[in-house]
Amino acid sequence: MDIVFQTDGKIFNHRVAGIFINHQHVLLQKGMNDSFWALPGGRIQLHEDSVCALKREFYEELGVSVQVGHLLWIVENFFELREQSYHELGLYYHVIGMEPDRFTIGDFYENEGKSILFRWIPIEELKQCELMPSFLKEQLGKLPGSTEHIVVRD
Repeated sequence: MDIVFQTDGKIFNHRVAGIFINHQHVLLQKGMNDSFWALPGGRIQLHEDSVCALKREFYEELGVSVQVGHLLWIVENFFELREQSYHELGLYYHVIGMEPDRFTIGDFYENEGKSILFRWIPIEELKQCELMPSFLKEQLGKLPGSTEHIVVRD
């Protein structure tokens, strides 16, 4: 069971995301009904630790095993999406691919269908990209050496 609940018309969501950088490109995902890009990941399940959740999400959506590295950011993200108010607690980890180089130019879709689009985007082009949460546009080019706490109100 995913850790997400709704109360008083607001939604709380507990998410994990991975920063996968290869050849100066970062892997991003976009839901087919979304106008914005985000880092790959998903909801953490009840009684699941965040590292296991991230490994599960990468395997389910991309069919790849990843090594989860350093926790880069703990993000309290407040935003509106489809006329809903969200309070998202996100854990953002650096990840490294465990399999042969999966870097490709062009779009590709997740293993489960065509509802999530993936693309390797050059880090230097992130400022022109609609990327959420917005702090990532600047921070993905200079990853922190220790875990940082960030509050975002996009």
